[in-house]
Amino acid sequence: VEERKRYFHPYGRYGWPSEPPNYIGFRYGGVLQSIHHIENAQVIKNFHPYFPEYPNKEKEPYFLYKLGPAIRPSQKVKTGKIYASGRVWAILDLLLTSKTISAARDASKRRMETA
Repeated sequence: VEERKRYFHPYGRYGWPSEPPNYIGFRYGGVLQSIHHIENAQVIKNFHPYFPEYPNKEKEPYFLYKLGPAIRPSQKVKTGKIYASGRVWAILDLLLTSKTISAARDASKRRMETA
């Protein structure tokens, strides 16, 4: 993510989406680190053309994203009540203005229910 501005995940398996989001955020160290616009999304089965150090063999399909410049939160946004490997969905403005990612997730659910 930081070095190559790329990210990948399984395509429509194990709870991963089969439609690419507009933005994706990354957290580690218990804090939201960055949010990136997804400039391009493609489904791939072989990583080698994109990552030459990877073996030249086919796998199950994966989304490969080209990421835009990092949006860094102006305040510390802690993880909150989310499992270590948990993926959550949140509305961008709520994510950038909440104290925790889990609070942004919960506020997003409430907003969507009343929309």
